[in-house]
Amino acid sequence: MKSKYLVGTLLCLMLLLPISSVAAFWHPPDEVPEEPCSWFGVTIEGVGTTATEKFNFTEPEYHFCSDVTVEVWIFNVEDLYGYDFKLSWDTYYFALVDWQIEEVWEEQFVIRPLPTYDGSPWYHQAVIGVAPSPGVSGEAIKLATLTFHIENDVCWVAPNYVDGKFNLFELEARDSCTGLIPLCDEKDGYWEFWAMQPNVYIDPEEEINCVVGETFTMTVMVEDIVKMKSIGIDIWWYGHTILYLDGRELLNLEEYVINEEVLPKAEWDPASYIVVTEGTLSSHIEVYIKMDCDFPLINGTFWFMELTFKKKDPWYCGGQPQYEIDTETHEITVENASTPIQIWMGAFDVVCNYMQPPSVDWIYFGDLYGDHTGCCGYATYKGAMYTFDPVPGDLTGDGVVDLDDLMIIAGMYCNNFDLTGSWPYNDPNFWLYYYDLNDSGHIDISDVIIVAKNFGATCH
Repeated sequence: MKSKYLVGTLLCLMLLLPISSVAAFWHPPDEVPEEPCSWFGVTIEGVGTTATEKFNFTEPEYHFCSDVTVEVWIFNVEDLYGYDFKLSWDTYYFALVDWQIEEVWEEQFVIRPLPTYDGSPWYHQAVIGVAPSPGVSGEAIKLATLTFHIENDVCWVAPNYVDGKFNLFELEARDSCTGLIPLCDEKDGYWEFWAMQPNVYIDPEEEINCVVGETFTMTVMVEDIVKMKSIGIDIWWYGHTILYLDGRELLNLEEYVINEEVLPKAEWDPASYIVVTEGTLSSHIEVYIKMDCDFPLINGTFWFMELTFKKKDPWYCGGQPQYEIDTETHEITVENASTPIQIWMGAFDVVCNYMQPPSVDWIYFGDLYGDHTGCCGYATYKGAMYTFDPVPGDLTGDGVVDLDDLMIIAGMYCNNFDLTGSWPYNDPNFWLYYYDLNDSGHIDISDVIIVAKNFGATCH
């Protein structure tokens, strides 16, 4: 009997053939036994996890219909000749759609799974080596690669996250002598599913210019939206008030363009609309785009709308801004005119799969609702600012101080005006006060010098 045991032991040792080790995904178990031991582990998208360091499925990178790769490994093993494991998961969020049994031995026999997966709420894999393949050893040996389909996900409306794990159970490993390989731990695949807070902003966030009549374009951007069915937004801009006169337009909306690659007009629901309202004190564009029921839900980041504005003269009938002259430095500065391009209010219509049946809910944003950063049910947002910053001495608003400007101020030379009393002023020439650049009460050679001193100046 003793000789048979020795022969068997020698045969087992001859079959033991180490393979090149793979970098381990985890540190060893927290409490390592005195005797060497092995453990099974799961990676999600190539990442090992713990109960406190979970894999983060963050929308919109991972969302309804995305695929996820899960791998099962065995670590720190010697003379492996057969193994058996089961893996379970949350079937509400994940569905197994494909799997690959890794080739651990050159010759191996697959006991489970059967050629056709039976749809159980767990995956069962059992594989053994077949002679002449020897037992294998290694720090990290991949056993299986499984592909899961995300069946449902979470909404930013509520709740903002869920969590769970790909759970290993009924684990067994055997050596080439059929001996049980001790297992000291298992590393399940922990995950959490976060809904990303959407963001809406206008790009660029600032436009500064000094030429009347030119155009510029601002783009309304949408970031990190998931399962969008519709979007509504109301954007405002304002005029410039001078003295006691009515406001004067700073901007005219020349054109708007909706991104039809993302939101094709042929698929708009009849409830969609675009309304532009323009006035001297305030103007706005109100847009509501709702997609037809059959149109796929929209995910990700995209430009939503382009707004092209024409720069207007913010001072009355070719009038001029107020000038200030520093008596010590003699530096001349000139009043500018600005307006926010304000996201007043807006909302996304999203489909929340976590509700059964899936339902439509709203994510709000805009100044009407205030700042709700990090608050479910609200998106972050940021508007823009437009500033008309004229060149000192540029009386025509063309962005350069030239002979035309000198001729204008020379034509006003020695003119007087009367601003006494209240509006409406008795003096029909009261508007000449615009050309009193140094605010002296009359147009004299000092005003001409201000233009002449800036002769040749252009936009910043």
